[in-house]
Amino acid sequence: MAAPPKADAGYRFDMQQDGKVMTADEFDAWMTSRRVRVATGKPGTPDPAVAAATAAGDGSPQPAASPPPSPVNAAALVAASAPPAGGSAEQVTLQVASFANQQNAQHALAMLQGAAIGRAQLFDTDVNGKKVWRLRIGPVDVATAPELAARVVGLGFGQPQRVRD
Repeated sequence: MAAPPKADAGYRFDMQQDGKVMTADEFDAWMTSRRVRVATGKPGTPDPAVAAATAAGDGSPQPAASPPPSPVNAAALVAASAPPAGGSAEQVTLQVASFANQQNAQHALAMLQGAAIGRAQLFDTDVNGKKVWRLRIGPVDVATAPELAARVVGLGFGQPQRVRD
């Protein structure tokens, strides 16, 4: 009897990660980050066009090599990077992602806006002679930044980073 074919590791969800059982919310975030949908109850195969675009490095959202951060971890990381209480920075800006493709950047912005995440904006800049679109949220109150980071990760984005201009 032949061994069953191995599934692509990027499309297998591991229920046990870092010694704990993953939650349904973490599974949903994992599915969203890979743009995987199961409508019929039978998983499909990855879209070859998405895989080709990802390999070409055109700025498309890329599947993570490891599972995306959990919303709880995202909130903790942003909270830990907050300035000490009473500091001069009571507002922060979070960078969610950057894109080499404007259409992908606008799609990501629409995802945030669709989730009622206010103050999300795109900023274009030149990096080494190439245009890049940065997706940022803010400025927002320091106290709300951890919850906002958790919501962003829950949508399937990576860990937002605090930025200064």
